[in-house]
Amino acid sequence: MRVKGIKMEEILSVSIDKFLEENFFFDFGDPVVAEKTNSIINGCKNEREKAVKLFNFVRDEITYTMYTGFFPEKNYKASVILKRRKGFCIQKAILLVAMLRCAGIPSAIAFADIVNYKIPEDALEFLGTNYFSYHGFVVLNLNGKWIKVTPTFDKNTCLKAGYPILDFDGENDVIFPEYLENGEKFIEYKKHHGIYFEVPFQEIIESWKEIYGEERLNLWIKESEKF
Repeated sequence: MRVKGIKMEEILSVSIDKFLEENFFFDFGDPVVAEKTNSIINGCKNEREKAVKLFNFVRDEITYTMYTGFFPEKNYKASVILKRRKGFCIQKAILLVAMLRCAGIPSAIAFADIVNYKIPEDALEFLGTNYFSYHGFVVLNLNGKWIKVTPTFDKNTCLKAGYPILDFDGENDVIFPEYLENGEKFIEYKKHHGIYFEVPFQEIIESWKEIYGEERLNLWIKESEKF
């Protein structure tokens, strides 16, 4: 089933309840997700504090890696990602959305195509390009304000690769910067796909086939069976 996204400017026209729903991918009713979420936010005084703690957990405790199971769909369930404790941008964004919704914080997953000018050599060889189709990040609502956050790279990955550590203060957007502090180009946003209440898995796979080629995608599927 194809999933339709919305534009950021359309977000206020949608019922807030849509951003709190559980579904196949955002399965926060699973005891593993629910219990972990509740343990993280226990003692928090407000939603801002909850959101920051959940962001920090997903950013640093779910190790970033491209070399993990990404096919079939079950590898994108929040409960599976949490048990595995590793994943790439889409998977980490899914887990954060599920945990935020579990905590009662309206949220959704968003996608954009980006170019990473500081991609490591092994990742470049794996992808065949520095173009990332359907990079996943999160939009969430705190005190009536919609905020964009990117929990992709954990601190260890940032230190190894020379990436900036993205810190979320609970008030402002935290997305990849275009340039590093030394002036080197880092991330360029090429195309925004929109905001989604569910994961558009079919659309993602179709885009990957187009961008990376069916032969390379089939190789990834075969390799992912090892994880």
